[in-house]
Amino acid sequence: MILLMIGAAFLIGFAAFSRWYRRIWNKNLSLDLRFSEDGIFEGETGEIVETVTNAKLTPLLSASVSFRTPRFLSYDGQKFAHEFYREDSVSVFSYESLARRIPFTALRRGRYTLDDAGAAAIDPLFRAKYICGSPASCSVFVYPRVKGVENFHIDFQRLTGQILARRTLVEDPFFFRGVRDWTPADSMRHVNWNATAKTGALKVNQFGSAQSQNVLLLLDFDGYNKYDHEEIREDIIRIAAYLAGILLKSGAATGLVTNAPESGGVRMDSSCRNGRSQYFHLLRRMACIDAGKTVCPFSRILDRLCRRGPDAQCVLISYYAGPELDERVRRLSSRGTAVSWILLRDKSRRVDDKPQSETFLCEVEY
Repeated sequence: MILLMIGAAFLIGFAAFSRWYRRIWNKNLSLDLRFSEDGIFEGETGEIVETVTNAKLTPLLSASVSFRTPRFLSYDGQKFAHEFYREDSVSVFSYESLARRIPFTALRRGRYTLDDAGAAAIDPLFRAKYICGSPASCSVFVYPRVKGVENFHIDFQRLTGQILARRTLVEDPFFFRGVRDWTPADSMRHVNWNATAKTGALKVNQFGSAQSQNVLLLLDFDGYNKYDHEEIREDIIRIAAYLAGILLKSGAATGLVTNAPESGGVRMDSSCRNGRSQYFHLLRRMACIDAGKTVCPFSRILDRLCRRGPDAQCVLISYYAGPELDERVRRLSSRGTAVSWILLRDKSRRVDDKPQSETFLCEVEY
């Protein structure tokens, strides 16, 4: 009789404990996810910081946290064909905060989000499992890979040298830089008569160049057909990222225009600006390019640039070189806009189109 009473009391107590534990196990329990950096380059290793905080007396002796992760973030060298849920076991005691750093490798350019996070716990008697969701989420930009681009058969030194030298050729009368001594090569219309009167020697105005302030990277994703290799489109973006770094470091304001949309479906158009912040702005925009789609023919963008006039030098990067594109490039050049053209070629594909415009040709085997 006594044993039956003890057994009944145990069962009642266990049921009451299970109800109580189910009610309080996730109270004052929080899960935080964040990337250690806002952005990393394609192929590099980053870290996810996963923090579980249990701000109550009741410990979680056997628990796990999980979150949905994109397929292009690789953990421990594993690769997946689709997005998946990563799960880690944790034990969090009373009023404890546990932080774990999870290394990963970024396999592909893009913007990636960790979301649909959750926690699960087993009661101390290992009889029931409880699950709750969490609003924790975070994103990281994976920038285009620039390492190795300099090994392409493109004379980048000559290309950037032409751009940086060309910007001093055309003076902008609205961009006044100061005065200097007159030389026989100077036109008399540039003489600053006020400065000449004050100093007693001929002084001329110095002007900057409108083109020295703006270099526009034009990324053309028009192709020959739907079977064009995906990697050649990625190389267009990688070359643009590499050039943006060189040009901005050299003091040239750099912008970006492409006929491919961002991941949200809007065509990308980033105006020319200077500085380190512009470099990372362009890298983030390039990370979000959907290179497999176009929102308009690139010839339409060149027509718009022809109508607008030469307010920037242009660097066109494409793997398509049809006659209509070449004709528009030559028309843009005839309007006074300096255009440099980087043309990628897939060695395995025979292409008869040979642009008449000056190009930097790069043949790559894909």
